[in-house]
Amino acid sequence: MKLHAKNFALACVATFFIIAFIGSLLIMSMPQMMNGMPGHMFDENYSSMGWHISIYGFLVGTIVWALLAGIIGWLFATIYNKLISLNSG
Repeated sequence: MKLHAKNFALACVATFFIIAFIGSLLIMSMPQMMNGMPGHMFDENYSSMGWHISIYGFLVGTIVWALLAGIIGWLFATIYNKLISLNSG
C-alpha cells in the first residue's frame, strides 16, 4: 500500500501543530508545574531555567516546526513509496 505523500505531510503538520499548541497552552497556563517536566523526563534539575513563551515566539516556533514536520513526513512517505516500488517489482 502506497502512501499519498502530500496527505501524509499535511497530517504530520496538523498533528504537530495540535500537540505544540496544547503543550504551549499548558506551559503558558501552568509555568511552574511544566518547568519540572523536562527534569523528570531526563533525570536532571532544570529548576533554575524558566519557561518564557511569547505569543510571537509560540506562533513562529510552532509554524516553523510544523513545516519541518510536514517536510519530514513528505520525505518519509516518498522514500517509503520508492522502497515499496523496489520490493514489488
